[in-house]
Amino acid sequence: MNGEQADLDHQESNRLASVVMRAGLILLESGAEIYRVEETMNRICRSFPGVSQPEAFVIRTGVMFSFHADDRIITRVVRVQHYDTDLAKVDEINTLSRRADRMSLEQMEKALDRIDRQKGYPWQVISLAGGICALGFGLMDGAGPADLAAVFVMGLMIWMMMRLLQKTSINGLLATLISGFLCAWLPMVARKFLYPALNVETVVVAGIALLVPGLAMTNSIRDTLSGDYLSGIAAGTEAFLVAIAIALSCLAAMVVGV
Repeated sequence: MNGEQADLDHQESNRLASVVMRAGLILLESGAEIYRVEETMNRICRSFPGVSQPEAFVIRTGVMFSFHADDRIITRVVRVQHYDTDLAKVDEINTLSRRADRMSLEQMEKALDRIDRQKGYPWQVISLAGGICALGFGLMDGAGPADLAAVFVMGLMIWMMMRLLQKTSINGLLATLISGFLCAWLPMVARKFLYPALNVETVVVAGIALLVPGLAMTNSIRDTLSGDYLSGIAAGTEAFLVAIAIALSCLAAMVVGV
């Protein structure tokens, strides 16, 4: 039990700072809200003896954290550039933070190693899920059987393209531009050369829906309501830029035509 341990020495204080920062980074990079990241970091830090005044300040592009230990102030600052959506990691870090008072630093480090190494679903499963989601949007738009088949294929292709682009160093907005262009252009090609009766509008709408930045918009609203205006504006700006990229890519596809 942490309550039975002596206060942290200098080396252990630095290890604790690394553990707390790593937990916060995993949360932020996995799509957690700002308030959740700050609360979790502070909770983990307070679980260890000899620690006082933990302060986490998190924005979409960086994490700053400090606490008092052994008459010293330990401070860490890390810039964040990679984002993904992995709610399983968010849930596991939250669960870990609630058990931190019963764990040692070594146990925390091993648990974080295990969580960080976890891989998401295989790309085949993700692509299939994209196709099924696109089917749902197609049904909402009244697509017929032939249109639904095209919608399903489009959903598969969109997620496969996004997965491929994620493996490169390409900018996220540029990846959205490419995916959005293909989403609007390929149905026009299919109607001209494969199936003249294809409802292009329905296929495009169902495919574009997969690119809409729903998580960024949700986090923007949640952070703003929580008083994290800077993070709310940052997430809202990200969502706005992605929406602009989708609109420009569709416009480019219509201009290019077939």
